[in-house]
Amino acid sequence: MSKKTLIASRQDTQRVKDLRFAHRLWSFTIEERNLVFIDETGIHLGMTRTYGRAPIGERLYDSEVSGNRGKNISLIGGMSIKGLIATMSIALCVNTDVFLFYIQEILIPQLWVGAIIVMDNLPVHHALVVREAIEAVGAKVVFLPPYSPDLSPMGAKVGHFQATFTLG
Repeated sequence: MSKKTLIASRQDTQRVKDLRFAHRLWSFTIEERNLVFIDETGIHLGMTRTYGRAPIGERLYDSEVSGNRGKNISLIGGMSIKGLIATMSIALCVNTDVFLFYIQEILIPQLWVGAIIVMDNLPVHHALVVREAIEAVGAKVVFLPPYSPDLSPMGAKVGHFQATFTLG
């Protein structure tokens, strides 16, 4: 049996293919030292596994469940060619207010004129106040094409971390 690699079926539409190609062409025109990739993930600290192994056709029972359900933690990070430059963890979901706090208090002090902030299409990333805060320091905002986490090294690493942490 082989492990599946899942991709979004919409990634195969001509529109998305064209956007991905244009993004790749654009990436050849910029200096990589100016790129800052932003992404976020959430993890649940209740370490109880929800999956296990049992003989085929039999249900798995487990009585080793602790009373501590754990907390949900959101991680937000910015990565440049120098490595992680701006990270934050918070025991809240990422909404526009939380993301704007991250941008203003954590990311912006690490930015420079000419920095290019690359983000996916999470709705909080598109908030006008976020763009204005980034552009006010002389940086630029660029969004990844839809269904393209593979075009961000941060997106690929966060997804891998989440899968590894969650699944063990």
